[in-house]
Amino acid sequence: MNYTLIQQLIGEYAEYEQRIHQAGEANMAEFARWLAMKHSTAIPEKAAAINAAASGEDVQVTIGRIIFYLTRYAKVYAKKALENSVINSIDEFVYLAGLLNFSEGISKSELIRYNRHEKPTGMEIIRRLMALGLATQKPSESDKRSTLLMITPLGMQTIFPLLEKMGLVSKTIVGNLTLDEQMHLTAILEKLEHFHQDLLGKLGNDWELQDLASPEI
Repeated sequence: MNYTLIQQLIGEYAEYEQRIHQAGEANMAEFARWLAMKHSTAIPEKAAAINAAASGEDVQVTIGRIIFYLTRYAKVYAKKALENSVINSIDEFVYLAGLLNFSEGISKSELIRYNRHEKPTGMEIIRRLMALGLATQKPSESDKRSTLLMITPLGMQTIFPLLEKMGLVSKTIVGNLTLDEQMHLTAILEKLEHFHQDLLGKLGNDWELQDLASPEI
């Protein structure tokens, strides 16, 4: 039996442990994603870092700038998709579409957390949806002191025609990425999103910018 491939795999895992894996239990799924990324011909290793270095820009700054630009592009496309609709922002669309996933209702605070918003911003979006008659609230059967938010029949009539349009927006944002590149990007973005979700959970509501420099983060 030829053990060359097994020896190579052990070497790859050692590199993964040294360069990527942080303290804690190893994650096979994460290692598999890292291995696929490293050997992918669609995404050359270190390409982003090389491009950033060539322009004199730090790679972290490059990533932040590109994410910022992509957010801007998404808002431009979404604004066009929402023309002639009472929904006038991508946030309102996402909140209303999110209610479709909770047929029995969801609390306002849970919906705000689901959409990764701060409470004042989320409450303002919810108030507008309710004022438009697209969402309503009812008493919770399990806790009569709380209420649950639900989409109304008018809300359904409003959101369903927009789903196809916003689906086109999503396809446009993905652009010319191949399916392989889309899968890799999804894994990377999910890892990054989970990091920030955990980070804000640790920071709580009362934190300062300098807290982001804590060695515990």
